[in-house]
Amino acid sequence: APSAIDELVQRRLADGGLDETGGIFLSLMLGGRLSRAATAIIDGMSDAARAEAERETFLQVLAEAAKRSPQLIILEDLHWGDQGLFDYIALIAETTARLPITLLVTTRPEGADALSEALAAAGSTHRIDLGPLAAEDALAIAASSQQPSEETIALCVERAQGNPLFLEQLLRHARDEGVSKIPGSIQSLVQARVDRLAPKDRSVLEAAAVLGQRFALPAALKMAGFEIYDEQVLVDAKLIRRERGRVLFEHALIRDAILATILRGKLKALHLAAASWYDGEDDLLRAEHLAAAQDPKAAAAFLAAARAARKAYRKDAVLALANRGLEQSTTPEEKGALLCLRGEMLRETGQSDASIKAYEEAEAIAETEVARCRAQLGIVAVMRIQDRIDAAFDLLDDIETIAAPAALDRELSEIHYFRGSFHFPRGNLDGCLQEHGKALEHARRANLPWHQAQALSGLGDAHYASGRMITAHSAIEDCLALCEAHGFGAIESSNRFMLATVLIYMNETERALDEALKSADLAAKIGNARPEIVSRLTAGWVLISMSRPAEARRQIEIGLDLAKQIGAGRFEPFLEESLAQVKLQDGDPEGAARTASTALKKVREMGLETFIGPWVMGTVALTTPSSTTRDAMIAEGLALLDKGCVGHNYFRFLLSGMDALLSAGDTDGACTLADRLETYTAKEPLPWSDFYVKRTRLIAAADLGDRKRAALQHLRQQAQTAKLLSSIPAIDQQLAQITEGMT
Repeated sequence: APSAIDELVQRRLADGGLDETGGIFLSLMLGGRLSRAATAIIDGMSDAARAEAERETFLQVLAEAAKRSPQLIILEDLHWGDQGLFDYIALIAETTARLPITLLVTTRPEGADALSEALAAAGSTHRIDLGPLAAEDALAIAASSQQPSEETIALCVERAQGNPLFLEQLLRHARDEGVSKIPGSIQSLVQARVDRLAPKDRSVLEAAAVLGQRFALPAALKMAGFEIYDEQVLVDAKLIRRERGRVLFEHALIRDAILATILRGKLKALHLAAASWYDGEDDLLRAEHLAAAQDPKAAAAFLAAARAARKAYRKDAVLALANRGLEQSTTPEEKGALLCLRGEMLRETGQSDASIKAYEEAEAIAETEVARCRAQLGIVAVMRIQDRIDAAFDLLDDIETIAAPAALDRELSEIHYFRGSFHFPRGNLDGCLQEHGKALEHARRANLPWHQAQALSGLGDAHYASGRMITAHSAIEDCLALCEAHGFGAIESSNRFMLATVLIYMNETERALDEALKSADLAAKIGNARPEIVSRLTAGWVLISMSRPAEARRQIEIGLDLAKQIGAGRFEPFLEESLAQVKLQDGDPEGAARTASTALKKVREMGLETFIGPWVMGTVALTTPSSTTRDAMIAEGLALLDKGCVGHNYFRFLLSGMDALLSAGDTDGACTLADRLETYTAKEPLPWSDFYVKRTRLIAAADLGDRKRAALQHLRQQAQTAKLLSSIPAIDQQLAQITEGMT
């Protein structure tokens, strides 16, 4: 029960047996309830990160159990296991080399090879191949069975051919029926025993056989049509046994033999009854029983089971269930939905060509506008991965001709979102804003929270790239509010660092740092390296502005290590630019200049000029000892700004350029850059840019009187309040000059 699972997890967390992530995944693995925050964490993880977290949780549980006492783990009948089970057996085997754990497993010969491979990591293994019972062992077993005659013993031992189950059943049958009627097979032997049962007992046993080797007795009774029943007669007959609150057949072959004797019509009725029992309780078992009954509802049941598996992040299971549903589907509607789900899973597991094929099959059989649009939008999603942007634009136009007249808001929201996403990397920010705005409009009209969050994320990025930081802040806040309300962890993890970034330009420096570190922690927790890199980078910027270079260096170094681990080279010049600023604050101008030059070289090699070129050029201008290099960097940076760049370049390049020119005594040049920054932010003034424009103009002003001193002192107080502490030394230097000039 979910409450029992919750209690177990809480105990494990309280006694230190699990960390927070382990608690979440233990709940997920056991089928417990997840909080919205936990759902968001899992949702934000990559497939690889989820698999690793699940593996680590399993190992934590094993290790904690082994610390309390040595453990014996028994797994039977592994010839029925799949690869997922064998992966976990391999984990258990690995722990036996270092923990007091013994693993006992059984399999038929056909499962031995796969099992041996899974056990390869064990500290030591001992394999016992069970052949037929030796004649003397079989005779000993037979002789201990309620004093049968020598004739009976000999006949049963000969007929059993070394099979202990068959021998046991033969001896029991001979005791009840006599030697002359000994059957020739286990199936016929079990059938003979079942035939001797009362009708009620036989009905319960047949219902149980349909449920499986292990079964819930209430389910079998419901299927057989009884409310009260004492199963002791079946236990005494050695057909079933009780074990840990469940009931199971004495042997799988007994269950198989009973199942094989049920007439087809009755078998179908029992499968339908089992499906009814599992309705609302277990989507997968309901689907399997409907399929066994050849019921037309089986395909829809497999679709429901596949969607449930997707919610539980079991992508392999989703694909397998979609394929099972396709085997059962009888209508184009069911088949199309299953094909689209298959296409989605193939896309998310990197099988793009196979994904497109599934979507094309769905499109070919679509009978409604919605079904056709869903299939075609699936194709667009794959084209996005393949960078087939022009073809995707053409297909989106075709889809819109279907979706618009039919007022399909969900589909129209996705059409406009895709278009906005395609405009962004091409630098068409106006088109990006327009399309994401339409996506949001349709999502709100249809009350689709996930689509709204997705559109707001796109709007936030586009406004940021346009330099409209306050508008970007509003979109990002709205996006994150939806993510927190609905557990959209994947969208949240990709946007929380953006909140920190825009807060910088609103002079909410301490909150920006808090959000950046929260974003980094979230990304680290869910194993999402890219958002963590940008979060560390953002935290570094904030700490630099707060004159905390040691802490900034730590964040930047973590980001650099992560970027190198995942091969994300495009982040390196960004991080190295910040490292150059740290070195400058640490009193290492030569090291700062070298690092800035290295960053610029990488920008040119990677073709990142419009993305961060001017930003890095400004830092080179600020750190270089060469006036020629400084002037060249400022000229090149301005030329790139004139062509159009991502918005952050205007802020960062112009600030570094102002500081570089002020340090060189070029107050006119510094004021020209201040004018440029003021013009850029004229439509949406920002506290950050207003502060630095005012600072530059005050420092550049020739007046050294009381008015300037008062203005500088007021500006210094603003810097203190906003925690822009790195700006204070230049202000203090001016104040000192004024004081010196007055004495």
